[in-house]
Amino acid sequence: DICTLRRGDHCMVAAKVVRAICPLLDYVTGWLSRYDVCCVYHHFVILHDVSYLDENGIPRTAAGEIVELLEHTNTVRESIAIVHAMSGGQLLRTPMCLGKFLFDKAQCQRVALADYGDMPCIFRIVRKLSDEDRGEIMARAQTLLDMKPAYNVFGHNCEHTVNAVCRGEAISPQVPVVLRDLARLSIRGFVLLGSALLSKAAGCAQSCGGSRAPGLGGRPFGVAALMCTAVGCATLALPALARYRGARESIEEHRRLAVVDPDAAATLLRTELARAFVVGGGGAAAFVLAALTVHRRA
Repeated sequence: DICTLRRGDHCMVAAKVVRAICPLLDYVTGWLSRYDVCCVYHHFVILHDVSYLDENGIPRTAAGEIVELLEHTNTVRESIAIVHAMSGGQLLRTPMCLGKFLFDKAQCQRVALADYGDMPCIFRIVRKLSDEDRGEIMARAQTLLDMKPAYNVFGHNCEHTVNAVCRGEAISPQVPVVLRDLARLSIRGFVLLGSALLSKAAGCAQSCGGSRAPGLGGRPFGVAALMCTAVGCATLALPALARYRGARESIEEHRRLAVVDPDAAATLLRTELARAFVVGGGGAAAFVLAALTVHRRA
C-alpha cells in the first residue's frame, strides 16, 4: 500500500535504462522483478509521509503537497537533454560531451513518487525507525542534495547513495551480486557451448569411429554432454534454493522480532517458494530445452 510509505523509507524498483520511455515495458519489468528474473534494482528514499492518493492517483502529503523521493539517476530523455545542453546544440561537440557525461551520468535529485506510478511493484526495506531516526535520514538526504555527488556505477551508484542516507554507510551489495550473476551467465554459456561440442563429437564418433571401439561409439562424449547439461541446470537450481533458504531464515528472524506479523511472514514464505520454483525450476527447464535443441542440431 503506497499510503504506508513514510519519510526515510528505503525503497526499490526494478531497474532498466529505458525507464519512462515505454509504460508497458516498465510494467512488465516490474512484474518480472517479483520473481527475481530482474536482478538489478534501482534504489531511492522517500522524503515525505504519504497521506493519501488524489483523484489522479498521485501520492500526496497531509498538507496536499506532492510526495517526493531522493534518487541518484537519470532517465534516457533527461540524459539526452543534458548532453544536448552541454553541446549547445553543436553536433561536432556532441561526442566529447557524451564522453564527459558518461563519467557522471546521473544526478542526485528530488523526484515525485508519482513518476513510478506505472511500476506494479515498489519494494520497501523493512526497518524499525523512530522519528529521530527518520529526522537524521532527512538531514543526510538534504546534505547529499546540496553536495550533488558524482555518479559511478561501481563506486557511487543509486544504492550507495540511499544507503549513505538511510544507514550512514555508502555501500552497494548489489554490485558484487551483479558481477556474480554475470559470472554465472558466462559459465552457463560455456557449459552450453561445451555440451554442443561434445554432442557433435559423440555424433561423429558414432558415425565414423564406432568401429574402433565396438559397443562404445560416442557414448563417453554423450555422457560428458549430459554432465555439462547437469552442471548448467545446477547453476540455476542451486542458487534459487540457496536464496529461498536465506529468505526463509530472514523472514523467520523478522517474525521473531515482530517486524512482520505471522500472516505477512506466511505470505512472504509462499512468495519466496514460488520464486524459487519459477526461477530455479523454470530456468533449469529452459536450459535443458536449449541443450536438447543444441544436441539435435549437432
